[in-house]
Amino acid sequence: MAAVVAALLGGAGAVGAEVVFTRKLALLFGVTAPAAATVVAVYMAGMALGSAWGGRLADRLGAKVVTLYVGAELFGAAWAASFPWLFDLADAATLAVPLEQTLLFCGMATGLLVGPAAIASGATFPALTRLAGQERWIRLLYAANAGGAALGGLVAGIWLPGALGLTGTLWLAAALMLSAGGIVAIISRIQDRAAPDAPAVRPAPTDPVGVGWALAAYAAIGGLGMGAEIGWTRLMEQTGPNPGALCFPVVLSAYLVGLAIGGTLLSEPLRALGERRALG
Repeated sequence: MAAVVAALLGGAGAVGAEVVFTRKLALLFGVTAPAAATVVAVYMAGMALGSAWGGRLADRLGAKVVTLYVGAELFGAAWAASFPWLFDLADAATLAVPLEQTLLFCGMATGLLVGPAAIASGATFPALTRLAGQERWIRLLYAANAGGAALGGLVAGIWLPGALGLTGTLWLAAALMLSAGGIVAIISRIQDRAAPDAPAVRPAPTDPVGVGWALAAYAAIGGLGMGAEIGWTRLMEQTGPNPGALCFPVVLSAYLVGLAIGGTLLSEPLRALGERRALG
């Protein structure tokens, strides 16, 4: 249960910070839509790298995997708290960039400012699933992480900036990530027991999809999903007096709620279909 609470808090903090990153970087780009698209692309790429790296490292760490999770959350919190200062450096650097190279510079700055936090965020989930071990808890972790992310993105995008300011919102996001890491560290020390060497998952399906085809399918699904998310944000901006700074967190949160519902409620029906039909 501690891992589920940590997944919720960590997801809220990470996506809350992502939304503020977008608000700040929109000042660099000049408009919200390109900033949102670039931040989402960098964040997803960073999470992919972090998940791949974190999964391999979690396998090597075994019972010490808690150090990976706590370290990733601490790094993400420190990065969110220092982001305003890092952004000021990037903003000052734009003065020396020729006008025709501004867009390229903004893209590169986004990679440097958002990428490290995204990699750390991506490494947290494989570490948590390693700690949870059992498959039913992994589903709950996914739901809690996505649900917390949806709530964090919505609150950080609509209400908190007016109450705390962007810097205060980032500090709160950092505090949530610190809390997630602290909960796991404390509970792990109290329990004083080793994490399982391998997740207790069900046997492999009888109709497996080839690894290459599965990766290609998931890449296509992810690309279409993120492309649709950005498209919906642009559409909402054009159909009324809806500023992009508000449209993006609303669409992002709705998308994450859908991921949480689909990943938990539909997991068993899809498993019953078999891997090939379910992936189709």
